[in-house]
Amino acid sequence: MEGSVYSYRLASGATRWGVVHDLPPDPGTGERRQQRTQGFRSRALAARALREVLTEADAGVAVPRSSLTVGAFLVEEWLPVRRPLAGSGEDDGRGSRGRLGIATWQQYADYVRTYLVPTLGAVRLQELTPAQVEAAYSRLESTGGRSGRGLSPKTMANVHGILHKALSDAVRWQKVTRNVLDVVDAPRPGKPRTAVWDVDQLRRFIAHVAGDDYQALWLLFATTGLRRGEAMGLRWPDIDLDGQLVTVRQTLGAIKGRPVWKPRPKSEASARTLALDPTTCAALRAHRAKAREWRLMAGPDYEAAPVDSRGVSRDEVVFAWPDGGLINPERVSKWFKQHVEAAGLPMIRLHDLRHSYATAALRQAKGWHEVKTI
Repeated sequence: MEGSVYSYRLASGATRWGVVHDLPPDPGTGERRQQRTQGFRSRALAARALREVLTEADAGVAVPRSSLTVGAFLVEEWLPVRRPLAGSGEDDGRGSRGRLGIATWQQYADYVRTYLVPTLGAVRLQELTPAQVEAAYSRLESTGGRSGRGLSPKTMANVHGILHKALSDAVRWQKVTRNVLDVVDAPRPGKPRTAVWDVDQLRRFIAHVAGDDYQALWLLFATTGLRRGEAMGLRWPDIDLDGQLVTVRQTLGAIKGRPVWKPRPKSEASARTLALDPTTCAALRAHRAKAREWRLMAGPDYEAAPVDSRGVSRDEVVFAWPDGGLINPERVSKWFKQHVEAAGLPMIRLHDLRHSYATAALRQAKGWHEVKTI
Protein backbone atom coordinates (compact mmCIF):
# COMPACT_ATOMS: atom_id res chain seq x y z
CA MET A 1 0.00 0.00 0.00
CA GLU A 2 1.26 3.48 -0.88
CA GLY A 3 0.45 6.93 0.44
CA SER A 4 1.62 10.52 0.55
CA VAL A 5 1.32 13.78 2.51
CA TYR A 6 0.18 17.03 0.88
CA SER A 7 -0.58 20.58 1.96
CA TYR A 8 -3.41 22.97 1.08
CA ARG A 9 -4.64 26.40 2.12
CA LEU A 10 -7.87 27.38 3.77
CA ALA A 11 -9.88 30.42 2.77
CA SER A 12 -8.39 32.19 5.76
CA GLY A 13 -4.91 31.63 4.36
CA ALA A 14 -3.91 29.08 6.99
CA THR A 15 -2.04 25.98 5.87
CA ARG A 16 -3.39 22.52 6.58
CA TRP A 17 -2.09 19.07 5.74
CA GLY A 18 -3.73 15.94 4.43
CA VAL A 19 -2.85 12.35 3.59
CA VAL A 20 -3.91 10.13 0.72
CA HIS A 21 -3.36 6.40 0.68
CA ASP A 22 -4.41 3.38 -1.28
CA LEU A 23 -7.22 1.08 -0.25
CA PRO A 24 -7.59 -2.55 -1.30
CA PRO A 25 -8.84 -2.73 -4.91
CA ASP A 26 -12.56 -2.79 -5.48
CA PRO A 27 -13.58 -6.44 -5.01
CA GLY A 28 -16.03 -6.25 -7.88
CA THR A 29 -14.08 -4.37 -10.55
CA GLY A 30 -10.51 -4.56 -9.32
CA GLU A 31 -10.18 -0.81 -9.76
CA ARG A 32 -7.77 1.20 -7.65
CA ARG A 33 -9.26 2.99 -4.65
CA GLN A 34 -7.86 5.75 -2.44
CA GLN A 35 -8.84 7.55 0.75
CA ARG A 36 -8.05 11.13 1.74
CA THR A 37 -7.96 12.53 5.27
CA GLN A 38 -7.46 16.27 5.79
CA GLY A 39 -7.36 18.83 8.56
CA PHE A 40 -3.96 18.17 10.18
CA ARG A 41 -2.35 21.28 11.61
CA SER A 42 1.23 20.21 10.81
CA ARG A 43 3.08 18.00 8.37
CA ALA A 44 4.41 15.93 11.28
CA LEU A 45 0.89 15.06 12.48
CA ALA A 46 -0.18 14.12 8.97
CA ALA A 47 2.92 11.99 8.48
CA ARG A 48 2.32 10.18 11.75
CA ALA A 49 -1.25 9.42 10.76
CA LEU A 50 -0.08 8.07 7.41
CA ARG A 51 2.54 5.86 9.07
CA GLU A 52 -0.12 4.40 11.35
CA VAL A 53 -2.39 3.58 8.41
CA LEU A 54 0.42 1.99 6.39
CA THR A 55 1.66 0.03 9.41
CA GLU A 56 -1.80 -1.35 10.04
CA ALA A 57 -2.14 -2.29 6.39
CA ASP A 58 1.21 -4.11 6.43
CA ALA A 59 0.08 -5.98 9.56
CA GLY A 60 -3.06 -7.11 7.80
CA VAL A 61 -5.43 -4.88 9.78
CA ALA A 62 -8.27 -4.08 7.41
CA VAL A 63 -11.40 -2.10 8.14
CA PRO A 64 -14.23 -2.66 5.67
CA ARG A 65 -15.57 0.49 4.04
CA SER A 66 -18.83 1.62 5.59
CA SER A 67 -21.36 4.41 5.23
CA LEU A 68 -21.99 4.39 9.00
CA THR A 69 -22.25 7.97 10.26
CA VAL A 70 -20.89 9.35 13.50
CA GLY A 71 -24.43 9.89 14.77
CA ALA A 72 -25.58 6.38 13.95
CA PHE A 73 -22.51 4.87 15.57
CA LEU A 74 -22.91 6.89 18.77
CA VAL A 75 -26.67 6.47 19.20
CA GLU A 76 -27.33 3.03 17.72
CA GLU A 77 -24.13 1.16 18.59
CA TRP A 78 -21.95 2.84 21.20
CA LEU A 79 -24.51 4.06 23.73
CA PRO A 80 -26.47 0.76 23.82
CA VAL A 81 -23.28 -1.21 24.45
CA ARG A 82 -22.10 1.18 27.17
CA ARG A 83 -25.45 1.26 28.98
CA PRO A 84 -25.13 -0.36 32.45
CA LEU A 85 -26.66 -3.78 32.72
CA ALA A 86 -29.76 -3.97 34.86
CA GLY A 87 -29.09 -6.22 37.83
CA SER A 88 -30.51 -6.66 41.25
CA GLY A 89 -29.72 -5.65 44.80
CA GLU A 90 -26.57 -3.73 45.57
CA ASP A 91 -24.98 -4.32 42.15
CA ASP A 92 -27.76 -2.74 40.14
CA GLY A 93 -26.40 -0.44 37.47
CA ARG A 94 -22.75 -0.39 38.48
CA GLY A 95 -19.69 -2.50 37.81
CA SER A 96 -20.65 -3.34 34.22
CA ARG A 97 -20.21 -1.89 30.75
CA GLY A 98 -16.88 -0.32 31.56
CA ARG A 99 -17.93 0.38 35.17
CA LEU A 100 -20.37 3.10 34.13
CA GLY A 101 -23.09 4.08 36.58
CA ILE A 102 -26.54 4.89 35.25
CA ALA A 103 -26.10 8.61 35.98
CA THR A 104 -22.80 8.71 34.07
CA TRP A 105 -24.33 6.84 31.15
CA GLN A 106 -27.28 9.22 31.09
CA GLN A 107 -24.88 12.16 30.95
CA TYR A 108 -23.09 10.51 28.03
CA ALA A 109 -26.43 10.04 26.24
CA ASP A 110 -27.49 13.65 26.88
CA TYR A 111 -24.17 15.04 25.61
CA VAL A 112 -24.23 12.81 22.52
CA ARG A 113 -27.76 13.82 21.54
CA THR A 114 -27.45 17.48 22.49
CA TYR A 115 -23.96 18.36 21.27
CA LEU A 116 -22.33 15.67 19.13
CA VAL A 117 -25.16 14.48 16.89
CA PRO A 118 -26.17 18.03 15.77
CA THR A 119 -22.58 18.99 14.92
CA LEU A 120 -20.95 15.77 13.69
CA GLY A 121 -23.77 13.27 13.37
CA ALA A 122 -24.08 13.42 9.58
CA VAL A 123 -20.38 12.84 8.93
CA ARG A 124 -19.36 9.35 7.90
CA LEU A 125 -17.44 7.77 10.76
CA GLN A 126 -14.56 6.63 8.56
CA GLU A 127 -14.27 10.06 6.96
CA LEU A 128 -14.22 12.10 10.16
CA THR A 129 -11.25 14.47 10.16
CA PRO A 130 -9.53 16.56 12.82
CA ALA A 131 -10.61 19.69 10.96
CA GLN A 132 -14.27 18.69 11.22
CA VAL A 133 -13.91 18.06 14.94
CA GLU A 134 -12.16 21.41 15.44
CA ALA A 135 -14.95 23.17 13.51
CA ALA A 136 -17.60 21.42 15.62
CA TYR A 137 -15.81 22.45 18.82
CA SER A 138 -15.64 26.07 17.61
CA ARG A 139 -19.37 26.04 16.95
CA LEU A 140 -20.14 24.57 20.38
CA GLU A 141 -17.85 27.08 22.10
CA SER A 142 -19.56 30.00 20.39
CA THR A 143 -23.27 29.12 20.11
CA GLY A 144 -23.73 25.51 21.22
CA GLY A 145 -25.27 26.13 24.64
CA ARG A 146 -28.63 27.29 25.88
CA SER A 147 -30.10 30.42 24.31
CA GLY A 148 -27.32 30.42 21.74
CA ARG A 149 -24.54 30.92 24.26
CA GLY A 150 -21.30 29.01 24.06
CA LEU A 151 -20.57 25.97 26.19
CA SER A 152 -18.42 26.35 29.28
CA PRO A 153 -14.82 25.05 29.25
CA LYS A 154 -15.83 22.21 31.59
CA THR A 155 -18.69 21.12 29.34
CA MET A 156 -16.40 21.28 26.30
CA ALA A 157 -13.87 19.08 28.10
CA ASN A 158 -16.66 16.60 28.89
CA VAL A 159 -17.79 16.55 25.24
CA HIS A 160 -14.23 15.86 24.12
CA GLY A 161 -13.76 13.10 26.67
CA ILE A 162 -16.99 11.34 25.65
CA LEU A 163 -16.19 11.52 21.95
CA HIS A 164 -12.65 10.28 22.56
CA LYS A 165 -13.97 7.27 24.50
CA ALA A 166 -16.45 6.49 21.74
CA LEU A 167 -13.87 6.69 18.96
CA SER A 168 -11.43 4.57 20.96
CA ASP A 169 -14.12 1.91 21.10
CA ALA A 170 -14.68 2.35 17.35
CA VAL A 171 -11.01 1.51 16.81
CA ARG A 172 -11.22 -1.57 19.06
CA TRP A 173 -14.37 -2.70 17.28
CA GLN A 174 -12.62 -2.26 13.91
CA LYS A 175 -14.98 0.44 12.70
CA VAL A 176 -12.08 2.82 12.00
CA THR A 177 -8.31 2.42 11.90
CA ARG A 178 -7.42 5.33 14.17
CA ASN A 179 -8.87 7.78 16.68
CA VAL A 180 -8.74 11.19 15.02
CA LEU A 181 -9.10 12.88 18.41
CA ASP A 182 -5.55 11.80 19.24
CA VAL A 183 -4.39 14.76 17.11
CA VAL A 184 -7.07 17.24 18.26
CA ASP A 185 -6.21 19.60 21.09
CA ALA A 186 -8.40 18.71 24.07
CA PRO A 187 -10.40 21.65 25.49
CA ARG A 188 -9.15 22.61 28.91
CA PRO A 189 -11.86 22.46 31.59
CA GLY A 190 -10.48 25.39 33.54
CA LYS A 191 -10.40 25.60 37.31
CA PRO A 192 -13.84 26.11 38.89
CA ARG A 193 -14.12 29.10 41.18
CA THR A 194 -15.13 28.14 44.69
CA ALA A 195 -16.90 30.80 46.74
CA VAL A 196 -16.85 30.54 50.51
CA TRP A 197 -18.43 32.36 53.43
CA ASP A 198 -16.50 33.80 56.31
CA VAL A 199 -17.22 32.93 59.95
CA ASP A 200 -19.88 35.62 60.45
CA GLN A 201 -21.71 34.64 57.26
CA LEU A 202 -21.69 30.99 58.26
CA ARG A 203 -23.15 31.96 61.65
CA ARG A 204 -25.92 33.90 59.92
CA PHE A 205 -26.84 30.92 57.77
CA ILE A 206 -26.96 28.51 60.73
CA ALA A 207 -29.10 31.02 62.65
CA HIS A 208 -31.44 31.43 59.68
CA VAL A 209 -32.13 27.68 59.28
CA ALA A 210 -32.51 27.05 63.02
CA GLY A 211 -36.29 26.69 62.77
CA ASP A 212 -36.34 24.80 59.46
CA ASP A 213 -37.90 21.34 59.33
CA TYR A 214 -34.62 20.08 57.88
CA GLN A 215 -32.21 21.94 60.13
CA ALA A 216 -30.28 18.71 60.73
CA LEU A 217 -29.69 18.38 56.99
CA TRP A 218 -28.14 21.84 56.72
CA LEU A 219 -25.93 21.15 59.74
CA LEU A 220 -24.77 17.89 58.17
CA PHE A 221 -23.77 19.70 54.99
CA ALA A 222 -21.88 22.33 56.96
CA THR A 223 -20.13 20.11 59.52
CA THR A 224 -19.31 16.87 57.72
CA GLY A 225 -18.58 17.77 54.12
CA LEU A 226 -21.22 15.36 52.84
CA ARG A 227 -22.23 15.80 49.22
CA ARG A 228 -25.85 16.39 48.36
CA GLY A 229 -26.53 12.84 47.18
CA GLU A 230 -24.74 11.36 50.18
CA ALA A 231 -26.80 13.31 52.70
CA MET A 232 -30.09 12.62 50.91
CA GLY A 233 -29.21 8.92 50.66
CA LEU A 234 -28.72 8.47 54.40
CA ARG A 235 -30.76 5.87 56.28
CA TRP A 236 -31.06 5.73 60.05
CA PRO A 237 -28.91 2.55 60.26
CA ASP A 238 -26.10 4.66 58.71
CA ILE A 239 -26.09 7.00 61.72
CA ASP A 240 -24.70 6.09 65.14
CA LEU A 241 -25.86 8.91 67.39
CA ASP A 242 -24.36 7.38 70.52
CA GLY A 243 -21.00 6.93 68.86
CA GLN A 244 -21.38 10.25 66.97
CA LEU A 245 -20.63 8.69 63.57
CA VAL A 246 -22.22 8.70 60.11
CA THR A 247 -21.35 6.20 57.35
CA VAL A 248 -21.94 6.75 53.64
CA ARG A 249 -23.33 3.53 52.14
CA GLN A 250 -25.58 4.69 49.30
CA THR A 251 -26.54 7.92 47.59
CA LEU A 252 -29.68 9.46 46.15
CA GLY A 253 -29.13 11.16 42.82
CA ALA A 254 -31.33 12.77 40.20
CA ILE A 255 -31.53 11.68 36.57
CA LYS A 256 -33.64 13.78 34.23
CA GLY A 257 -35.12 15.53 37.25
CA ARG A 258 -36.24 12.35 39.01
CA PRO A 259 -34.71 10.76 42.15
CA VAL A 260 -32.66 7.60 41.66
CA TRP A 261 -31.10 5.37 44.32
CA LYS A 262 -27.49 4.51 43.65
CA PRO A 263 -26.34 1.31 45.31
CA ARG A 264 -23.06 2.68 46.60
CA PRO A 265 -20.87 5.78 46.35
CA LYS A 266 -19.16 6.52 43.04
CA SER A 267 -15.70 5.67 44.37
CA GLU A 268 -14.08 3.76 47.20
CA ALA A 269 -12.91 7.07 48.67
CA SER A 270 -16.55 8.20 48.92
CA ALA A 271 -17.48 5.19 51.08
CA ARG A 272 -16.38 6.57 54.41
CA THR A 273 -17.30 7.06 58.05
CA LEU A 274 -17.32 10.60 59.46
CA ALA A 275 -17.48 12.03 62.96
CA LEU A 276 -20.49 14.05 64.09
CA ASP A 277 -20.26 16.97 66.48
CA PRO A 278 -22.66 17.08 69.51
CA THR A 279 -24.81 19.87 68.06
CA THR A 280 -25.40 17.99 64.81
CA CYS A 281 -26.20 14.84 66.78
CA ALA A 282 -28.75 16.79 68.82
CA ALA A 283 -30.33 18.13 65.65
CA LEU A 284 -30.52 14.61 64.20
CA ARG A 285 -32.20 13.32 67.38
CA ALA A 286 -34.76 16.11 67.13
CA HIS A 287 -35.30 15.33 63.44
CA ARG A 288 -35.85 11.63 64.17
CA ALA A 289 -38.50 12.53 66.75
CA LYS A 290 -40.18 14.87 64.27
CA ALA A 291 -40.12 12.17 61.56
CA ARG A 292 -41.88 9.78 63.92
CA GLU A 293 -44.58 12.38 64.52
CA TRP A 294 -44.99 12.82 60.75
CA ARG A 295 -45.38 9.07 60.37
CA LEU A 296 -48.08 8.91 63.01
CA MET A 297 -49.95 11.80 61.39
CA ALA A 298 -49.75 10.21 57.92
CA GLY A 299 -51.01 6.88 59.21
CA PRO A 300 -51.56 4.25 56.50
CA ASP A 301 -50.61 6.77 53.80
CA TYR A 302 -47.01 6.90 55.06
CA GLU A 303 -44.45 5.54 52.60
CA ALA A 304 -42.13 3.47 54.78
CA ALA A 305 -39.87 2.36 51.92
CA PRO A 306 -39.97 5.10 49.28
CA VAL A 307 -39.44 4.02 45.68
CA ASP A 308 -37.29 5.90 43.18
CA SER A 309 -38.01 6.48 39.49
CA ARG A 310 -36.60 3.04 38.60
CA GLY A 311 -38.62 1.12 41.17
CA VAL A 312 -35.80 0.68 43.71
CA SER A 313 -36.85 1.14 47.34
CA ARG A 314 -35.05 1.90 50.60
CA ASP A 315 -36.51 2.07 54.10
CA GLU A 316 -35.67 4.24 57.11
CA VAL A 317 -34.71 7.25 54.98
CA VAL A 318 -33.47 10.08 57.18
CA PHE A 319 -34.53 13.06 55.08
CA ALA A 320 -37.90 12.49 53.40
CA TRP A 321 -41.21 14.29 52.96
CA PRO A 322 -43.64 14.17 55.93
CA ASP A 323 -45.48 11.34 54.13
CA GLY A 324 -42.24 9.38 53.75
CA GLY A 325 -41.80 10.07 50.04
CA LEU A 326 -38.39 10.76 48.52
CA ILE A 327 -37.26 14.36 48.24
CA ASN A 328 -35.73 15.13 44.87
CA PRO A 329 -32.10 16.18 45.53
CA GLU A 330 -32.49 19.00 43.02
CA ARG A 331 -35.20 20.48 45.22
CA VAL A 332 -32.72 20.59 48.12
CA SER A 333 -30.42 22.78 46.04
CA LYS A 334 -33.35 25.12 45.35
CA TRP A 335 -34.19 25.26 49.05
CA PHE A 336 -30.60 26.14 49.83
CA LYS A 337 -30.68 28.99 47.32
CA GLN A 338 -33.91 30.31 48.86
CA HIS A 339 -32.40 30.19 52.35
CA VAL A 340 -29.29 32.06 51.18
CA GLU A 341 -31.39 34.78 49.56
CA ALA A 342 -33.69 35.09 52.58
CA ALA A 343 -30.70 35.39 54.91
CA GLY A 344 -29.22 38.15 52.73
CA LEU A 345 -26.00 36.22 52.20
CA PRO A 346 -23.71 36.13 49.14
CA MET A 347 -24.81 33.33 46.84
CA ILE A 348 -22.69 30.18 46.90
CA ARG A 349 -23.35 26.63 45.72
CA LEU A 350 -24.62 24.04 48.16
CA HIS A 351 -21.43 22.10 47.45
CA ASP A 352 -19.43 25.12 48.65
CA LEU A 353 -21.04 25.08 52.09
CA ARG A 354 -18.56 22.49 53.31
CA HIS A 355 -15.67 24.59 52.01
CA SER A 356 -17.04 27.52 53.96
CA TYR A 357 -16.99 25.55 57.19
CA ALA A 358 -13.48 24.23 56.52
CA THR A 359 -12.24 27.73 55.79
CA ALA A 360 -13.94 29.18 58.87
CA ALA A 361 -12.57 26.46 61.14
CA LEU A 362 -9.09 26.91 59.73
CA ARG A 363 -9.13 30.67 60.19
CA GLN A 364 -10.45 30.41 63.72
CA ALA A 365 -8.26 27.40 64.58
CA LYS A 366 -11.19 26.35 66.77
CA GLY A 367 -13.86 23.65 66.73
CA TRP A 368 -17.33 23.83 65.28
CA HIS A 369 -18.80 24.98 68.60
CA GLU A 370 -16.95 28.29 68.28
CA VAL A 371 -18.06 28.74 64.68
CA LYS A 372 -21.72 28.12 65.39
CA THR A 373 -22.01 30.26 68.50
CA ILE A 374 -24.26 33.23 67.76
